[in-house]
Amino acid sequence: MLDNLLEILMPVIVGFFMIIIIWKMVKSMTQGVVQRRKVDINPTSVGDRLKKYLVKSGKANPQTAKILKIRRTKFNEGGKVGFVHSAVPTRDCTRFIFKTGRFGFKKVLYCPSSLHSSLHYKEVFIDAVSLENAGGFYYPIPYKNMTNTEAFTIANSAFKIDLKKMQIMDVHQLEIEQIYSSIAGTGTERELTHSAPEDIEYQEVQEDDTYAG
Repeated sequence: MLDNLLEILMPVIVGFFMIIIIWKMVKSMTQGVVQRRKVDINPTSVGDRLKKYLVKSGKANPQTAKILKIRRTKFNEGGKVGFVHSAVPTRDCTRFIFKTGRFGFKKVLYCPSSLHSSLHYKEVFIDAVSLENAGGFYYPIPYKNMTNTEAFTIANSAFKIDLKKMQIMDVHQLEIEQIYSSIAGTGTERELTHSAPEDIEYQEVQEDDTYAG
């Protein structure tokens, strides 16, 4: 009887311990991914916040482009740069949000509109020798149509416009509690907003009878 009971319980016990081991393995593997997502959700630096704004803007735009490529020239082999996550096009400069791999980090490319092909096709080609990273944001080194300085000037101008718009919107979204906290420290906003108004004593000015007529 006891032997039969042990035969029945043994697979259950072994399976229970296996589940615990597998759970711990999965938890340790996903811990880094969860931490990375928290950083993406709550960016601290200005550059990370700007990337977040551009990612959200790109999601609102319909798109056909799926693959980002560099044209082959006598200076470079060309080929695929990555997968287009979204794009924010303007007349002068297009902001490409892309990934070099399916599970990589999102990157932002400021590309002058005259240097890339139509966005109405799945593959978008950039007339560039390579991409350069300037402060966490990419811009193309052109092969023709313009100089490197001109391409950087257009990309830098678009970056400054995006940054200024983001800062203006951020200022208007600040709550009064955040302003109080930044000035006088955490908890001060509660004291200021919940404290009773000061009692102001008014003293009547009595006329001097000496000058009474």
